[in-house]
Order: sequence, then C-alpha cells, then structure tokens
Amino acid sequence: LMTAFDMMNFDDISDAPPTIPIGEYVVKIMDAKVLDKKDGSGKYISYRTIVQGGPHAGYSIRGLYSLGADQVWRFKRDVKALSVPIPQGLSVFEAAEAFAQEINGVDVTAKIGSKTRQVKTEDGSYVNDPDGAQENTVARFIALA
Repeated sequence: LMTAFDMMNFDDISDAPPTIPIGEYVVKIMDAKVLDKKDGSGKYISYRTIVQGGPHAGYSIRGLYSLGADQVWRFKRDVKALSVPIPQGLSVFEAAEAFAQEINGVDVTAKIGSKTRQVKTEDGSYVNDPDGAQENTVARFIALA
C-alpha cells in the first residue's frame, strides 16, 4: 500500500542543501572535464570534490573554472598551486584538457568557502536565493594532499 507523501509535514528537513563550515579540507577531485558553455560563447572546466576525512567525509561540492579571459586567472592560480605538469605551448583550452585529465582522482587540500545559493527564475535566469540559503564552493586549491 502506498501512502500520500505530505511535504509540509517535514518541518525538520531544510529546503536547501546542507553545508559544511568554511575551512581547509582534503578533497578528492572527480569528474573533471572541459565543457562548452550552453550559449556557445566559450568553455569551462567542471569538476566535483569529495571531502576525504573528518566529520564531513563524503560531502560533495561541485566546482568550475571559467576559461573566459576575465576569469582564467583562477585556473592558472590552481594549476600552479597543485604543480600540475602542463606541457608548454598549449592553448588555454588544450591546457584545460590536460589539467582535467591530470587532476581526476587526485587528493588535494582545498579552501572551501560559502556563497548565497543561486535559484532559477521562471524566465530561466538565475538570482540569489530569496531566503538567503547558502551553498559551499571550492574557493581555491592549495596543494596536493
């Protein structure tokens, strides 16, 4: 027998995803890949991190690097921090592909931050969550773990 599921009776369950405290964590980088932006205007690196130890082990955080001219410095900063071997003479997109392959499955120390969660509006644009819900972000990679 199936019983009706009443969402309104789950007052003890948050409407937003859980977060972990801001700080440094050892994380495993997974699913890193270079993707095309939906509007075709460029590329980005998408990845996911999973906290490897402590009370927040198993917590997953999605991340990305924009490869646009005004944001690519973040990618360069983390390539240097992790000492990822990128061959000389590559384009930014080729370097991003090499980076994504090198970091998949690697444990690193990351600074985890927090920001206001983005929610999709009826017209498809994104705005800050009106309730102020937060979500974790990978602020930066610090070093290989």
